[in-house]
Amino acid sequence: MKTEEKFKEIEKLDAKQAKEIADSVYEYELNKILLEIKANAEQGEADLYIYDSIKIKTRDILRAKGFKISYNVSDKKDYYCISWG
Repeated sequence: MKTEEKFKEIEKLDAKQAKEIADSVYEYELNKILLEIKANAEQGEADLYIYDSIKIKTRDILRAKGFKISYNVSDKKDYYCISWG
């Protein structure tokens, strides 16, 4: 699909469809992080380090579920630490 065709498809979206797309992105990110947390917890760990950005809404949902989230700055690469337990 050409770029021009993609823009025409985007222009056709209404607010509800745009919200559904945005929500699916949040759900994907949240589910991915929760699966990583589960895997780490099963190995006896109490932290998950993420070197990519995490959307604000996802961080808010995780905090509401009781997870502690900190943003850490290092010399090599900044990261988030999600802690539980």
